[in-house]
Amino acid sequence: KAEATRYSERFSKGFAVLENLMSEGSALESQGKWREANEKYLQVTPELKGRKTPFYWQAQSRAWGCISKLWEGAPDAEKPALEGDIVKAIAALKEIIPKAVKDQDKSGAAVAALTLGAILYQRREWADAVATLSIFTTDLASVETYRCAGLNALVFAGARLGDVKPTERHYAELQKICTDSPLVASAAHAISDAYVEKGQLNSAAKYALLY
Repeated sequence: KAEATRYSERFSKGFAVLENLMSEGSALESQGKWREANEKYLQVTPELKGRKTPFYWQAQSRAWGCISKLWEGAPDAEKPALEGDIVKAIAALKEIIPKAVKDQDKSGAAVAALTLGAILYQRREWADAVATLSIFTTDLASVETYRCAGLNALVFAGARLGDVKPTERHYAELQKICTDSPLVASAAHAISDAYVEKGQLNSAAKYALLY
């Protein structure tokens, strides 16, 4: 009910049927019913009675986020059986991001970018994760709700990639914009670890003092 009310208050009237699908999907998510939630979100149509659905890309992003959570939570022995699902999710999210940006749904694009970045990070595809999450320094730089999380994820991916210099710039931006967020400390830790791996202990110590 609360989720339905939130969407009703945020978006124009006339989308009650689709708003209900969003709230039902959210309820299924809270129960850990990832496939059912995925199917519910995918029922949200891009248009309703000739009017563009304002939260369509958010629905799409959350749908594939459910598959990400299903894959993430599966034991390692079960992950191979979900490979087809996660590959499909990756492909879908890659398409959603530019389309959502083009449609001016930056929240939808941000959710998709964070989800895709997290998947790629967990698959140790650091360079692709950095490429995906870099959108939080460009097209999604103005999305306040998700920018701190996006920059933090970008720092982590960059640190694991070992590309420390640009990662330091992203950290500085995170520190400036999200000063009071605990994400700043966790990002500093990630950079410190990256410098330790490079054997640059003085630089590692510098960032160690920040968390």
